[in-house]
Formats: sequence, structure tokens, C-alpha cells
Amino acid sequence: MNSENKSIGTRELQGFLQRNPELPLVFGVGDVLIKPGYHVTEIRHTAVSSIDCGRSSTIEQWPEFVIQLLDGSQNMNQELAASLEKPDQAKRQDATAWDSGYMSSGKFLDIVGKAALAFGIEDIKALDCDRLFFEFAPDNKPFFKLSVQSVILEKGALLVSLVHQHAVCKPAVRKSSVCQVDGQVKSAACCAMPASSTDTSPGACCT
Repeated sequence: MNSENKSIGTRELQGFLQRNPELPLVFGVGDVLIKPGYHVTEIRHTAVSSIDCGRSSTIEQWPEFVIQLLDGSQNMNQELAASLEKPDQAKRQDATAWDSGYMSSGKFLDIVGKAALAFGIEDIKALDCDRLFFEFAPDNKPFFKLSVQSVILEKGALLVSLVHQHAVCKPAVRKSSVCQVDGQVKSAACCAMPASSTDTSPGACCT
């Protein structure tokens, strides 16, 4: 159970949670897992207005759903690690160990649902936002904005893999994509105006 090549949005994540409401929900960044006892500190549903480096006046707009997480207890994390390292532990025991301090998928979904209702979204199933982000850092250090790369079942828990965001030059991305001219697919570079320091056409960069 996973998703590759693109980040997971609210609807897809809901699907994983709804199918596994009883399982502990564990977030990870690289090989570092969030600690037991974590909790959701803030949820935001915002409308973003943006101008990229190739457009001086064209404004892009999109909704974002952001969930902020507070890391849990180091002591609880050590106890969990010791429990899961037992070689004779059965899957049911694994789930019990994970469940020690970890929020269930159903409870997390309930928290998000209450927030969605407060935002005026009466049915959580209607919450459909491709741009889903988490704010989190291990040990509650200055946090990062992270997207969801994959969701998998592991040792009786639902493991959500979070990945860092990177800066991109959108005009360069647009040039490397494709467009259609008279019904024919062409490189976007052929559709754009030549770039210059003053050119603000869709294919140009302001630098």
C-alpha cells in the first residue's frame, strides 16, 4: 500500500486512514520516526496567492491543507524500540507496542474532520486538497514543511513517510514540459517567448 512519483493529497490519505482506523499512525522523515505521545498542534486550510519568478503580474491561486505535529517523548520511544526488537514478538504484539503512545488512524481522522467542519466543510469526504503538507521536526527543533511521499503498513502500524520540499524555478519547469499547438504536442520551450531580463512571459525567468 503506497504511492510513488507524486505527493499524496488529503483525499488519498483519508482513504488509507478510513481503511485502517484501528491501526497506530506513525510519521517518519527519512529513517527517523516521530516519537510516541505526539499530537496535532495546529491545522490550517489556507488559500495561497503566488507569483513566481517568470510572471510579474500573473497570480496563481490554490488551497493548501497544513497539519502541524509536536514530537512525543524520548522515554516512550526507547521503550517502544526495545519492545519491537524482540525476535519472538508476533504481529499482534507489534501492534500493541506501536499502540503504546501512538495515536490511532481513526482518532487522527476525527481530529482532521472536526477541523474541516470548523472550516465550513461539513463532510470530511468533501475535503479534497492536492497540496497537503505537514510541519514537523524530530525533537521539536525548528520544523520543516513536508509532503506525504507514501503510506505503508509496517509491523501492525500505518507508516506515513514525509519528505522535504525543495525550491524550484517554475519557468524552467514549464519549459521542460509539453504543450499543444494546433493539436500537436510540442516542447513547451517552443511555445514560450525568448527569455530576457525584462521578459515576463510564461516561459521567462525574472533573473
